[in-house]
Amino acid sequence: SLYRESYDLDKLLSDTFNQMIHYGQDDIFVMLTIIKAHRHILEKSNEKNKEIVFKHVAYLKEILDKKSYASLDRGLIEQELDELDLHFKKAKLTP
Repeated sequence: SLYRESYDLDKLLSDTFNQMIHYGQDDIFVMLTIIKAHRHILEKSNEKNKEIVFKHVAYLKEILDKKSYASLDRGLIEQELDELDLHFKKAKLTP
């Protein structure tokens, strides 16, 4: 018999990204890739899932705000987050 877990985007995002965020938060390129991945997921999500992605991006922003990055690196992060914010505004979600 085949066991199949139901689809739960919240759990899927947590399982996929939380360890990467934890261990990769000092690497700017890891964090940029995680932000971009969330943007790609958001672009393909339905309204309900956009709210879930929104919650995960809020967590990601909280982690990023606590880190001290060089000004160039911080600029790259802000640029990617601004792109995400545009998608959230289109979805009428305010970060």
